[in-house]
Amino acid sequence: MCNHAKKMMWALAMVLLLSGIPFTAFGADDSVHELTFAWNDIWGPKFRASQIYRPGGEMERMLHERSNGRIKLKIISKMFPTDQLLKAVATGKADMADVAMPWESGTYPLWNWGEIPGIVSEDPVQGLAEELAVYKDPDVMKIYDKTMGKIGLKFWFITQWDPANGVWSSKEISSLDDFKGMKIRAGGYLPTLGIKALGASPVTIAGSELAPAMMSGTIDAVLTSLGYGYSIGLAKVSKYFTLTPLSPTWSAVTVLNKKKFDSLPICHEYRHRRPLRCPAPLSAAGRSGKSAGGL
Repeated sequence: MCNHAKKMMWALAMVLLLSGIPFTAFGADDSVHELTFAWNDIWGPKFRASQIYRPGGEMERMLHERSNGRIKLKIISKMFPTDQLLKAVATGKADMADVAMPWESGTYPLWNWGEIPGIVSEDPVQGLAEELAVYKDPDVMKIYDKTMGKIGLKFWFITQWDPANGVWSSKEISSLDDFKGMKIRAGGYLPTLGIKALGASPVTIAGSELAPAMMSGTIDAVLTSLGYGYSIGLAKVSKYFTLTPLSPTWSAVTVLNKKKFDSLPICHEYRHRRPLRCPAPLSAAGRSGKSAGGL
């Protein structure tokens, strides 16, 4: 290298040093990374919590901002049925999705703390705060990274929705004995066990068909939230709404394919230099209303 070129390189190095710009900024991967997001769009626009995932919604805008435009979402509505979303992300058919975790399990290794009896308060307001505290615990985050990593997933954050603790019914429920013999639709593994324990018969019916099923007498009741019940017309076909200790919270979990996450240079770079505002800050930003982990 000639002396003139060497002087130019030293001059550039001094400018960078004095200006505080990290050397790694030069030659960094500035390419745009597109992630396919399978949106569980089954709730409709009346259920506002679900709309953060819509194209152009809060999550897409926040990711774009935090990554300086380097993360782009390809959001596909109803890409997979609700009960197939988790497997679709784990196997790489989608890069990420919002998963209705109570429908999947609620127990190891796919916990949903509000569904496990005795974990959070039966009071939904207190229960939501307690559930969020569980997800924010650093030790819980380590457990999630380990257990979900084994099945090819990376936990990101939860979205807390209305508590699914109400029974829309055609008859009055004033005691536990009133549940015996009733045909009740419950959304999830642990709520179904709870309905069985009360002596009722759980029925599996799609959400869009619940109001007609109530009207025709195919089912006697639906265990779900007040807000969702109103959004699908249960208030028009039910005579009673009874609060129960079941499902004091109800949360969806947003997960990513672990191999996809690990392959993103944007996330690895963040660990070494703060100027790159990549998805990692979402773990802090999300904690005001969501619990985030890992990114």
